[in-house]
Amino acid sequence: VYIMTNISMNLLLVKYRQQFGIRRFTLVFLALYTVAAFAHLSLDTYPMALFLRAISGVGAAALSALAMFYMLQAFPASFRIGALVLGVGVSQLGGPLARVISPDLLDAAYWQGLYALEACLALASLAAVVLFRLPQGARIHVFESTDILSFGLLGAGLGLIVAVLGLGRIVWWFEAPWLGWSLVGAVVLLAAGALIEHHRAHPLIDTRWVATGTFLRFAFNIALVRVILSEQSVGAAGLMQALGFAPEQQRLLYMVVLAATAAGVVISAATLNTKTLAPQFLLSILLIAAGAFLDARATPQIGPANLFVSQALLAFAAAMFLGPSFMFGIGQLLSRGLGSIITFSVMFGVAQNLGGLGGAALLGTLQTVRAQ
Repeated sequence: VYIMTNISMNLLLVKYRQQFGIRRFTLVFLALYTVAAFAHLSLDTYPMALFLRAISGVGAAALSALAMFYMLQAFPASFRIGALVLGVGVSQLGGPLARVISPDLLDAAYWQGLYALEACLALASLAAVVLFRLPQGARIHVFESTDILSFGLLGAGLGLIVAVLGLGRIVWWFEAPWLGWSLVGAVVLLAAGALIEHHRAHPLIDTRWVATGTFLRFAFNIALVRVILSEQSVGAAGLMQALGFAPEQQRLLYMVVLAATAAGVVISAATLNTKTLAPQFLLSILLIAAGAFLDARATPQIGPANLFVSQALLAFAAAMFLGPSFMFGIGQLLSRGLGSIITFSVMFGVAQNLGGLGGAALLGTLQTVRAQ
């Protein structure tokens, strides 16, 4: 549900920012998310948990963009590329950080401890957005009535694909008929949305650019690397879970992953330029290969300490890959024209999310088959 709303909201976020400003969007959904998070502490129901995740996905779409804008304001103009990389990469710290701090919270107050921290972080983020204002940008009227139809078709189609990839290995691919019908629906909805967008003067998605070989290779490369990197979130984590290691026994492992991720973001931001773009790409791929190779012969006798080096390499490589891939896409965008910024923003997020989900589905399925 989180990814469904997050991936769909990117379709509207850029136009909303152009017409109303991203600050207003963020204040509305962060306030709603904060209220929902505190409400969930007293309303312990599954529908409420799903609603909270849905609002969280919408708010995260805005916060990811805000992170880049705030970084650009915080650093001098000479460090603009590095600031963009920091803005894009800082969100990667969330996963390992959660693994580090959650065991104590669960021990102290069970799930209420996690939700209390989540609610307070949302409130702190809301306060920060209120206190620290971004410079006022030019406002232009960009929304059209056809946007609603396009958003409904494309957002629903992407949401159905997310549902299939996220739940297929849980309900099992050949035993739940709704998976097949969802894929059929996704194809119909996305095709209808693409047809409408193709004939619009001011589309949400520039279908002519998306259909070019350069853009398809760019999106495929991002998705493929996210598939490969799912080894860390599914392979290593799944192995530790299968071997019975408790979260507190894995904390040191994720502290190593957190440090490696932070180092990857900082080093990429400090060294990235037009000359180092290709070397950073290549280095990240080589490090991913090396880390995966180190884990390829894992046995039931290994523990979290045996994964320090391999997972540190993967975390560093993942953080280093994200910045160059984003800057490469920005270069493609500038050559195409800023009119296609919504297309770039949406497709970058779609490639990352679907690649990560696809990798998790693939590796999770392989694990299930081998275990059975």
